[in-house]
Amino acid sequence: MLNNSLTKQFLDLKSGSHLILIHNQVEEWSTAVSTFILTGIENNDKCIYISGEYSDDFIKKILRENNIDIEELVAGGQLLFLTKDQLYENEFNIDYILNLLQQQADNAVKGNYNALSITGEISWVVNQSNSLDKIIRYEKIIEEKLFRSYPVKALCRYNMDSFDEGLLKTVIELHPYLVWKSRLYKNPYYISLDSFNSNNLYRKELEEWLNNIDYYTREKDKLTNTIQQEQNKFEFLFNQIDDALFVHGITEDGFTNFEMVNKQACDLLGYTEKELLSLKPEDVNQYMEDFFGDKFERLINDRHIKYESAHITRNRKTIPVENKSHLFELEGRVLVLTIARDIRDRKEKEVQLDERHNEIIKKNRELEKSNNRLKKLIEIVCELSSYSLKTEEEFLKKVFRTSFDMIGEAETGSVYLYRGNKVEFIDAVGHDLQGLKSVRIDKELFTQNNKIRHIKDKNKDFIDKLSNAEKFKFLEVSLPVKESIFFDISSEHDYVGGISLDIKETSSKSFQAGSLKILSAFKNITESFYNIQNYDKLRGKFTKEIVLSMIHMLEFHDKYTTGHSENVAILASDFAENLGMDEREISRVYWAGLVHDIGKIIIPAYILNKKGKLTDQEYKVVKNHPVWAYKTLKRSNQLSDIADYVLHHHERWDGQGYPDNMKDDEIPLISKILAISDTWDAMRSNRAYRDALTYSEAIFELEKNKDSQFSGDLVDKFIQMLESDTDTLFSHR
Repeated sequence: MLNNSLTKQFLDLKSGSHLILIHNQVEEWSTAVSTFILTGIENNDKCIYISGEYSDDFIKKILRENNIDIEELVAGGQLLFLTKDQLYENEFNIDYILNLLQQQADNAVKGNYNALSITGEISWVVNQSNSLDKIIRYEKIIEEKLFRSYPVKALCRYNMDSFDEGLLKTVIELHPYLVWKSRLYKNPYYISLDSFNSNNLYRKELEEWLNNIDYYTREKDKLTNTIQQEQNKFEFLFNQIDDALFVHGITEDGFTNFEMVNKQACDLLGYTEKELLSLKPEDVNQYMEDFFGDKFERLINDRHIKYESAHITRNRKTIPVENKSHLFELEGRVLVLTIARDIRDRKEKEVQLDERHNEIIKKNRELEKSNNRLKKLIEIVCELSSYSLKTEEEFLKKVFRTSFDMIGEAETGSVYLYRGNKVEFIDAVGHDLQGLKSVRIDKELFTQNNKIRHIKDKNKDFIDKLSNAEKFKFLEVSLPVKESIFFDISSEHDYVGGISLDIKETSSKSFQAGSLKILSAFKNITESFYNIQNYDKLRGKFTKEIVLSMIHMLEFHDKYTTGHSENVAILASDFAENLGMDEREISRVYWAGLVHDIGKIIIPAYILNKKGKLTDQEYKVVKNHPVWAYKTLKRSNQLSDIADYVLHHHERWDGQGYPDNMKDDEIPLISKILAISDTWDAMRSNRAYRDALTYSEAIFELEKNKDSQFSGDLVDKFIQMLESDTDTLFSHR
């Protein structure tokens, strides 16, 4: 379809519209007539073209150029071409014309067309006698008997060069709508057909013109006021937008001055509106030279583009911005609207995110390292629990090698046993093991102590006590060290050996406090090997000392859980006994309470000890600790029967807990006991994010969470136990 100013106006025409086309140029005629027919086809009208000054072939050529299949439309009855001879029969017979048009209007209705659109001309009538009277009579009859009875639209065509000015004026007065120079107007000179019956036509004509002048003036005032209101509204909204807005023109040579800017643009750059309107985009955009290349071409081709740049303020500071530029046309001009968003905050956050990303990568490495450490620790514990190690030496070598790997500062080290009164080295890193085995060292020269020790120049006093021959041998087969951490291994009331980790004399390293805690855990594991038969409480094979070693590993990892696991174990087992559970179940409650938090060993310390609110990602990591504990416990034949209780100790009565969203009695009883005991001890202890609650405050929290977080029945019985507290070994108040 043609793209011109008449297209939308003709598409919006209502049935009953009566138009007059005044023309003296062929372009005006062809534009108006072709657009009238094309929009009629688009609106599903039955269209009739009555030839006159220009033949059928002339208009058909234009329709074909607009992809209209004329033959198909003619065959289907939607398009009809008539000559003036077919309509007028060589004379202006109004009744005949009316009858023919009424028949076509009936056909349009029966054919389910929306309207009958007619375009024709009667310029030749001018040459007949009484032509003005005939035209007036024709227009009146057509109006009364066609337009008021049928859905009809008509475009009457008059060539200015074929009419007397007076007759042309009268013809214009007969039509409500006027097409002139390819635009449609509501005709201000239109007067009602009844006016032509008046005895004083000139006075009637004058009155209607004056009424029209008054009407159109008032309409103009309304429109002017509406436009001003819309303009004010637009300016208000334009200045309410948080982003800076710039509008400017575009030419072959580049961009024009800004033509519109909003308040945000002025505030962002520090200019007044008047000052900004005197500038061009290149005056405020630091990278505008780079724009005139592929970005400019993309804007022209795609009509929009998004890019980042930097704006220059009046005081010559730069502000990073994100731009969205859109190309549009207004009143025949090509303009560009650019929306510029200040992204200083985003850039700062991107830097912070990069730093955070690097920190997360670092923490992930630490987490992976901690995970590997835990796996090694679990491996030793599992081997110990199943007695898979065949000999004392094999076990001590395993403990020594694992502790050496887990403590990153260690560069050399050794593990040794006391054989009679002599020291026998059974493994070493850095030192010459075979050489050490050949040195004869008295047991008394190795100080026995039940604590982890951290000293410098450990060997100095020891070497001085050796004989000259043994001193020479020892210095030859051992590396000089500047710092050591070590422990003696005790069994019953005697010492059986020791493990020492060292830093070379030439190194810049130094043992950290955390390394001493790790070595302390290995000391507990090692001594548990020798004392296991005395502490065999769970199925006769796995000991409390081994579990406590793992708990102590957690306690130096999370400073706020010191004593928490043992407290929960005692409190939960007391509660189980209070509930009347049998000894086997009470034992399970105790061990489940003791190990319920071992999965936290994998959680990075910075999360466990964080004082502020955890992020969603950090909380997601924390919520995995029951699963990690479950997987650890399931690997042990001796502890697998309490793994499920530990897995579900964070489930809630209302089903909103984790990890499996269990609810009500789906949750194992022991898990529900652990949940209450764990929460009570946590509330009554200091945490990174708060101080300990008072007894009354903690009771209030339990009551508040009955039948939501906890079983209401169990909470009532737990509080009764606390209030009595007579049958328990320790007070839990």
